[in-house]
Amino acid sequence: TLSVVIENNVADEAVIAYPNPFSDELNLVINSEIDDIARISLINSTGNTIYEMELPFTSGMNETIIRNRWLVPGIYYLRLTIQGKSKTIPVINMRK
Repeated sequence: TLSVVIENNVADEAVIAYPNPFSDELNLVINSEIDDIARISLINSTGNTIYEMELPFTSGMNETIIRNRWLVPGIYYLRLTIQGKSKTIPVINMRK
């Protein structure tokens, strides 16, 4: 007998990252239904985490800014992790 368990590991929170592409600042808007702490990671194209922060947030709209003073131009992956569930958004850093 084969038993398969499918688990939802995708965060339910709505996440907007703008502007995309970005140069100096990447704005994040997280619309959450709960109060919690989110881990925000920026991952480069080789899979290395190059930036990480924890952000407490409340139910409703939450905003934060990632300031870019050190990224080289390229494609990055913004990962939001809340309560063990993740959502990943590709973002592009343009030359200044």
